[in-house]
Amino acid sequence: MATIGSKVSSNNSFNSKSLTLNEFLLEAELEHYYEPFKNKLKIASVAQIKYVEEEDLSGLGMTKPEQRRLRKYFQRYFPQTYLKKIKKVIN
Repeated sequence: MATIGSKVSSNNSFNSKSLTLNEFLLEAELEHYYEPFKNKLKIASVAQIKYVEEEDLSGLGMTKPEQRRLRKYFQRYFPQTYLKKIKKVIN
């Protein structure tokens, strides 16, 4: 059985620009949320996930562990820069 780390490294041939929402959710083992992301939240690309709030995900029925997994995978493809971290601390 492959661990999450090995699964990510084997699928890391995708870059964040070419990765579709469906591929991203599949990799995060959240593919059953594809339709709600697309139809309810109107998310068309992986990059748009950064605008999704915790309440939005809860409204889809996503559990806290699933939300953490989504954020973890999102951070792998769209890592925060130090400038963003500093802004977050200041605000």
